[in-house]
Amino acid sequence: MHLAGPRDRIFFRPDSLRCGIVTCGGLCPGINNVIRGLVLELTHAYGVKEIYGFRYGFEGLVARHGHAPMRLGPAEVSEVHQKGGTLLGTSRGGQDPREMVDTLVALGIGALFVRRRNPRVRLAPMIDGGGHERGARDDATEGIPDGHQAASARAPGTRR
Repeated sequence: MHLAGPRDRIFFRPDSLRCGIVTCGGLCPGINNVIRGLVLELTHAYGVKEIYGFRYGFEGLVARHGHAPMRLGPAEVSEVHQKGGTLLGTSRGGQDPREMVDTLVALGIGALFVRRRNPRVRLAPMIDGGGHERGARDDATEGIPDGHQAASARAPGTRR
């Protein structure tokens, strides 16, 4: 049995890892709890020092929309679980995956946590090149420079 919590062996070096969080596709109950839990676990259990929240879904990953990333830490999320909605905002619809990748690479994001309401949608192909969704296409990996390593994880929404 695997217990929850940090692994003995992990792929990235937490002391130099930059993480991103994005919420897409609409609201769901407890989304601020998910954001808060990610920030606290990354900070306290893993020692990650830089966490960014991308505003308004995948739009926040496209520079021309002008949504500056929000720096997230324990102080920024300390009471967010007591509020409704989402701290980061959300939007529906796709964006050009190359533009999203450009933002992730420019900020040095090594791990992206994506909250999408639709559990049938595969996670963040803009990073790993797999799957099909409105937010990204298979050819998105063209813009990732050689040697840039990144991972993604999807946090599903709750069902109605």
